[in-house]
Amino acid sequence: MSGDIRTGVLALCLALPLAACGGGDERARTVEGAASPSSAASASAAPVEVEGDGDKTLTEAQLKMALLTVTDLPTGYRLGTVEEDDDSKTTGTGASDECSDKFKRLSDAEGTEAAKAEAAFEGGGFGTILEQSLESYEDEDVVQDRFDDVVEVLSECKTFSDTDKKGVKTDFTVGPLSFPKLGDDTVALAITGKSPDFTISLNVVIVRLGRNVMIVGQGGFATDVPALEQAVNKGFEKLAAATE
Repeated sequence: MSGDIRTGVLALCLALPLAACGGGDERARTVEGAASPSSAASASAAPVEVEGDGDKTLTEAQLKMALLTVTDLPTGYRLGTVEEDDDSKTTGTGASDECSDKFKRLSDAEGTEAAKAEAAFEGGGFGTILEQSLESYEDEDVVQDRFDDVVEVLSECKTFSDTDKKGVKTDFTVGPLSFPKLGDDTVALAITGKSPDFTISLNVVIVRLGRNVMIVGQGGFATDVPALEQAVNKGFEKLAAATE
């Protein structure tokens, strides 16, 4: 998959790294009023048991040690390249005329993490990617507040546009993805992106465990829900172990 398409696919989930939910439900909370897409397959409800509670701020080195590796993924995945941030611009449309302003405020709030680490993989299918981001924060309340802010935005602004540095515009539509609740907060999203040259699909799961956040996005020209579930469960186990 080209760098431009990869950037477009991941623009939404990685530009809004704390798009997650809270509460004591046994499943991930979905964005208010969003219709469940037909591609959102149900994941296994088997609980993932971990020891660490996330009440620890991790260093960049510790986060890198907790990242997924090729051996954690299904057969056919290989190492990919983490793309550098570009100059793309994300705007929102929807029930509120303030969507674009809301996106800007969320974007301005980025970079408050104490440490961050990322990993990228490519699958056996054409145009398939899987990327993971781990973030650690000094203040758990800050993390929770940002979760709540993004849930509010996604509830009001379910369609987005991203224009890359070459001027190519991609329109995104977001809906819920069925996925078990992990950690303290979880959200699972099914995203479709359409540009003049391609249509892409991406499933994203974001999990908060105490002061720490994990984002896993999987998709491209095709999605692989079992691979996503395996990656999220294993990634969650490794992140929790790092906080013990």
